[in-house]
Amino acid sequence: MEKKEVRGVRIKTICCGLLLLAGILFILLIGGLINITSSYRELRIATESYMNAENNIRLLDAAHIRLSDAAKQYVTTLDGSCLDTYFAESDNSEEKDNAIAELSELAKGKRSLRLTVEDVIADYEQLAQIETHAMRLASAAAGTAPEDLPAALAAEQLTEEELSYDKKEQQEQAYEMLFGSDYEQLMQKISEEQGDAADQISAMTKQEQLACEEELSVALTSLQVYIALLLVLAVIIFVILLFFVVRPVNRYVKCIAEEKDMDVKGLYEFKVLAYTYNKTRSRTREKTHALKKTAEHDALTGIWNRATFEQLKDDFSKSFEPLTLLLIDVDNFKGVNDNYGHEIGDHALKRVADLLKEQFRSNDYPLRIGGDEFAVLMVNATPREKAVIRQKLTFINDTLAKGSGDIPPLSLSVGVAFSESGYSDELFQKADAALYRTKENGKHGFTFHGEYKN
Repeated sequence: MEKKEVRGVRIKTICCGLLLLAGILFILLIGGLINITSSYRELRIATESYMNAENNIRLLDAAHIRLSDAAKQYVTTLDGSCLDTYFAESDNSEEKDNAIAELSELAKGKRSLRLTVEDVIADYEQLAQIETHAMRLASAAAGTAPEDLPAALAAEQLTEEELSYDKKEQQEQAYEMLFGSDYEQLMQKISEEQGDAADQISAMTKQEQLACEEELSVALTSLQVYIALLLVLAVIIFVILLFFVVRPVNRYVKCIAEEKDMDVKGLYEFKVLAYTYNKTRSRTREKTHALKKTAEHDALTGIWNRATFEQLKDDFSKSFEPLTLLLIDVDNFKGVNDNYGHEIGDHALKRVADLLKEQFRSNDYPLRIGGDEFAVLMVNATPREKAVIRQKLTFINDTLAKGSGDIPPLSLSVGVAFSESGYSDELFQKADAALYRTKENGKHGFTFHGEYKN
């Protein structure tokens, strides 16, 4: 697979998607909190407005009762201190004015409540007018000079008919004005109007509270849903990390530890990682194999070299299997180099190596251990294979004796020794002694240790 063919979902794409979802949920969560705060604030304001309205109605009612009581006491007793009490209460109008202003503000946009509040205010003014006139009539009955009266009371004008009454009639008329049925009916009307206003404010407040509670309930439900979605998103992120990140990483770590190729699958980045790792590992194996071959094989002939021979000797020294060693020299090779040149000499050595590889088994080890010196290690070969060995060596020598192309006729001298249990220095010494006997007896042949030259 080429790198450009690697396809898959990228971790960056998943992360961006998850971040986008988390951002949306976070915004919704913040919006939900704002809605809850807003709904709670509206609910609190509605409740406070209701409580303030009730307090204002109670305040106006209490002020009205205090004024009415002071006026009634004055017309009954003609005690001047009652006048002082009445007008002190009347002049201290800041709280009443604030209460009336707040009720008027609350009634804005609510026609029925506004009309009720306006009626209450108008009736209060009418009641105050009646009380003022009754007290002025009573003051005339008491014979109090106008300059001794509060300015607001002194300014009140009596009718000619009232001025014509005697003092007793004036007091009785004043008493009738505050204790008569008309006054009581007006008081009753004001009380009913206040109750109506209170009921309207209560109903209005309850409606607003219900609306706020519904909004608050919806906001809380939405908040719970957003929190649940965030938890689900957290689980999804955990699952993605576990199955698409942690597991692939652990699998790849295991592949690296076990020196195995990685599966090219999963997310795009892991596919690229696996592809790159496998390609790098393949190249490394090829280079390692090439280096190993260079280190273990003879550069000229391609068969195993002296370093491999030394390693094999060490390896087979620990073995208990039968082993046969052939030590081989190319006869008169110096003359080939001198007479034909080194290039032809190299060709001759390659020819010898090729014949050794062809004739011996695939599990045998043909080696070049020196300039014109060769060896063959035959695994699991016993003296019973003498005939086969003899046949192979005879064929090789017969083939070399005929020459080939620019390669002149050649011959080999061979010494053969057997071991029943792996390699030992004694085995080498026996093969070397057999080789020496072959050379001593004219070369161009082979000798099995313990026998004469063949």
